[in-house]
Amino acid sequence: MSMKKAIKFTLLLSIAICIQLFFIAPIAKAEQKTYMDNEVNISKRDLIILLEKLSGNLGSDIADIGNYANADEEYIKRSVEKLKGLNIIDEHVSFANLYESPKKEEVYYLLAKYIGIEAAEGKTSFIDDEKLQSWSRGYIKELENLGVIEGKDKYFEPDKVLNRGELRNIIKAVSYTHLRAHETDSYLV
Repeated sequence: MSMKKAIKFTLLLSIAICIQLFFIAPIAKAEQKTYMDNEVNISKRDLIILLEKLSGNLGSDIADIGNYANADEEYIKRSVEKLKGLNIIDEHVSFANLYESPKKEEVYYLLAKYIGIEAAEGKTSFIDDEKLQSWSRGYIKELENLGVIEGKDKYFEPDKVLNRGELRNIIKAVSYTHLRAHETDSYLV
């Protein structure tokens, strides 16, 4: 198995475990947690914390986006560098200002790269497809092909800033769809 495939498999396995915990934990409790920060816009720091939680490196509720699980500035900077080394973060999305809000296009692009989705060819079916950057279009197209996002006769709004509630919904959609698409892959290795 090549190093790239081994890393991809490890990431997918980590995501699968985290998602299982994400969906099973509320069932095990008598009541499901209600988040009061749904209208708070996410920051790039929030996005890094989310990716660290998905990797299993931070032991707290994935959906609790505002919980930094004792991750300080140095931890965040190391995480950014690690994600750059894995080519998940690249020159297309700057993490110079961690308190800046990422655009919707950037969030989907990074999540697609993080879970190992390959870019598709062609345009999306979004009305505002021409507003998508060339570096993100293929990933957004593949997420559309997988059914994570719908585009027919709708707008993608690539410059929109997402709030934490919207990011929680994206996490569920991306994780559920990607895991279902790769259920048999994990048994083959």
